Order: sequence, then C-alpha cells, then structure tokens
Amino acid sequence: DQWLWRRSTKHGSMGVLGDVGVHSRDFATFAAGADAAHVSCRLKTFHKAAGDKIGDYPLDANDSMTMQLELENGAVGVIHASRFASGHINDLRLRLFGTEGGLEVQFENQISTLRSCLGGDMITAAWTDVPLLPVATNYVRFIDAIRAQTMVNPDFARGAALQRVLDLAVRSNTDRARDQAV
Repeated sequence: DQWLWRRSTKHGSMGVLGDVGVHSRDFATFAAGADAAHVSCRLKTFHKAAGDKIGDYPLDANDSMTMQLELENGAVGVIHASRFASGHINDLRLRLFGTEGGLEVQFENQISTLRSCLGGDMITAAWTDVPLLPVATNYVRFIDAIRAQTMVNPDFARGAALQRVLDLAVRSNTDRARDQAV
C-alpha cells in the first residue's frame, strides 16, 4: 500500500516515467547542453498483484520506459528506466558521446563515479577517472537559498518544461506516434 503513489494513476502516479525518467531526462539534457526538440516513448506496465489492484487502486502506472530524444542541437539519445532492473536499486548510468570525447557518469551501490575519454584518448579508447567534488544535497541548497534570499536552479520554469516533455512522451505512447515535437 505504501507504494501506491508510484504504482497507480488513480493515486496520482505517472509511473517510472514521472518518477525516474524525468530526472534522467533532466540530467541528460543538462549535461548535453541542449533541451529536447522531439520525443518518442514506449511505456510498459507489468502484472504485479492478483487483479492488478490494491483496494480501489488499479496498479496501472508504467513500470518500464524507453524514451528516444532528439535535442535542439541535433544530438540524439535514448533514456531507459525500469522498476524491474534486476540487481540494480536506484542506480543511474549516463553516457554522452560527442565529437570531442565522451563522458560516463555512474551511481551504483551508493557510489558516484565520473570518467572521461577526451581528445587523443578517443583513438585508443582510454578512459580516465575524474575526481568528484562533494555536492550539497537539494535540501542544503534549498535552505541556503532561503537564507541568502536567492533563486536556485533548476527552477519552476525548468520543472514545467520537463513536465511538458513527459506529457508528450505519454501521448506518443498512447497514439503510437513516431515522435512529438516539443
């Protein structure tokens, strides 16, 4: 019952797309330096309980998603999120590849790593660990902003833009459309 907010649209859930996919999309587009121009998404809900309900609540929120993005700068990418990734609990992996190199961010087993393959290292596929500096939690950043009476990014406008893309992603799945212009 305690997970209904993640499992039932009647309880307000947007499934793994809204719970995890939104953060992955935000992170990927921020790191790539461009926002989404087109989106296409496929969502899947798995059988989880007898009758696929808990009380009056249907267990109908998506459990797995793939999103294909074309960014405003022409880059393309794929985002995948699933509640059923065997052996992975709240893990994240982001890989960005460009003409000047690649970056790989991982968060697995509560450990963050950043690696790069830049310039001449691309020819030999040599990846280098990049030291990470401590990052304040969102809670600390929020309190610090209140005390300093300043704004913090991401802001409400960024959240609204992310939500608009999620809505288009759901529509592309429902309509079985190839993509939705943002």
